[in-house]
Amino acid sequence: MRLNEQLMTQLLENVLLTRLSTEHECTSEKITFNKANTIPILQEMLAKAEMNVAQHTTYHDACNNFVSWLRVAREKLATCSDTFGEKSAIVGKIERARVRVS
Repeated sequence: MRLNEQLMTQLLENVLLTRLSTEHECTSEKITFNKANTIPILQEMLAKAEMNVAQHTTYHDACNNFVSWLRVAREKLATCSDTFGEKSAIVGKIERARVRVS
C-alpha cells in the first residue's frame, strides 16, 4: 500500500507541475500539497479511468458482435443471390439458403 501512495504522490506532483507550468511561467520551486486532500482526488480519477475502460470494453464487444453479425449476413446474401449454374444446382442453393434463414 505504501508503494501505491508513493506512486500516487509522484503522479499528482507531476500533474500539478505540468499544469502549473503550462498555465503560468513556473519557477523551479516545489509545489507542496496535503496528502489527505490529494489521495481522494486520485482515487476519484482512478475510478473514472476504470469506468471509461469498462465502457470502452463494452463498446468493443458490441463492435465485435456487429462485425460478426455482418459477416454472417454477407454470407447469407452471397448464398441467396448466387443463381448461376444448372437448375438442380440452383435448387440445392435455394435449399441451403432456406436452412440458413431458419
